[in-house]
Amino acid sequence: MNKEKLKNNLRDIFKTSLPFLKKMAKEKIVPVLIKKSYELLSKKSQNIIEQLGKLLEKIKTTENIEKRKAHLIGFKLGLDIIGALGKELTNAYEQLSRELAEIETSIK
Repeated sequence: MNKEKLKNNLRDIFKTSLPFLKKMAKEKIVPVLIKKSYELLSKKSQNIIEQLGKLLEKIKTTENIEKRKAHLIGFKLGLDIIGALGKELTNAYEQLSRELAEIETSIK
């Protein structure tokens, strides 16, 4: 088989299969990737929240004042971290949403 015939055959295969591949990516692959991303983020977030909850219980139940103060410092640091991360994610969401809206408006 010569190169030109092979090239034409491959072009025909791609032309035929491309709509199917696009549909499959849109309907199957992208939703799975989005779901996995949410699951990973949720798992990490939940782990941090649980650790802070355990630390809060230690603060409430520890009788040694010095240990309570140390736990309190760690707890406040954890709160600051999740607060900063939450703000960063919110800001990124707002900025990216504005940019998406501009793109969608420009292609209509």
